[in-house]
Amino acid sequence: MECKYCYLPEFGLSTSKISKKYEFDEVVSSLDSIYPYDQGNIFSFGCYTEPFLAANKLITLKLIDYLIAKNEKIQVATKCYLNKREITRLSGYKRIQFNISMPLPALASKYEIGAPTPKKRIEFLEDLIDNGLHANLYLKPFLHEFSEKDLNVILEMLKYRKVPIILGKLFSKNAKGIKAPFPSGDLNEVVNDCRYDDLFSQLRRLTMVYENSCDAMKGMV
Repeated sequence: MECKYCYLPEFGLSTSKISKKYEFDEVVSSLDSIYPYDQGNIFSFGCYTEPFLAANKLITLKLIDYLIAKNEKIQVATKCYLNKREITRLSGYKRIQFNISMPLPALASKYEIGAPTPKKRIEFLEDLIDNGLHANLYLKPFLHEFSEKDLNVILEMLKYRKVPIILGKLFSKNAKGIKAPFPSGDLNEVVNDCRYDDLFSQLRRLTMVYENSCDAMKGMV
């Protein structure tokens, strides 16, 4: 899978291959040495790789189990999907949020090479909600290429299901802007299109809209 708007190349990282594969015990050991597990953390999956790719899915699910057992909050940004059995397995988890990434639903095949179709992502979003899980439509980053066709896909979906939306700004290392919340303050939030505020207001008339994914988790208990 390769997304043409990814910020990883700005760090000299590849978007087409995994540079290093970590084992579950390695990740847990690293987490235990850094985080106090005081139930005040938010653990984010999907900043550097697709967490539900075949190569990553097993360790992602094991880490979700591990963190939920410690009563931590989790958010997962993904373009992939889980099968019915995997969704059911997670359905009792109340401190996890899934952000289904679809910033360019009408242009996905051009800008998100190898990713599941927007139709498949919408079906996954609906399956998550139907199973009692927190899930949002993730329109992040907001891109200059966003068109009326993309908006129409979203509006059509909202006719049937008022899903929450996260309309987020572009992250860039090489542009001026407000410091992004992660990773490690190395990125800036950038608005490269004057339509951002208008779209935010338009969508907010139809459903809950957030600029930051962490804001969508504030009511989570």
